[in-house]
Amino acid sequence: MPDLLATTQSVPEIQTRAAPASARPVVVHVTVQPGGMPFGLARIWECTFLLDQHSAHASRMVGHEGITLYPEWTYFAPHRRQVFTLTFEPLPPAVRVFDLAEVIPEPRGFRCQGITRQDPDTYWLDFIQFEG
Repeated sequence: MPDLLATTQSVPEIQTRAAPASARPVVVHVTVQPGGMPFGLARIWECTFLLDQHSAHASRMVGHEGITLYPEWTYFAPHRRQVFTLTFEPLPPAVRVFDLAEVIPEPRGFRCQGITRQDPDTYWLDFIQFEG
């Protein structure tokens, strides 16, 4: 029987470090206050972006939690505060102010303008009344 201890190879040391801020995804938590959604229904379209106010840069949405994608609907209880989370591609380091925009072929869409960049790239937006 072979000696297993004698045949094992050493495991190389793996060094880890935090990704630079410019390489981290942007996380946006959206709070919808009671009665904030007409008819208690909401959804998000894949064509939702973070748009730099001073360049043509757009970071696309790469994930969502707590809300469904078009064409499905998510029910939002009318008397309860609800939270959903959107994840976006990283913003370039030069971005200081940006907008969240759901670019859709309908008259209503999520839009929040003038979000000031912070570190880390995690944001909490409060929708008291969605007007679209």
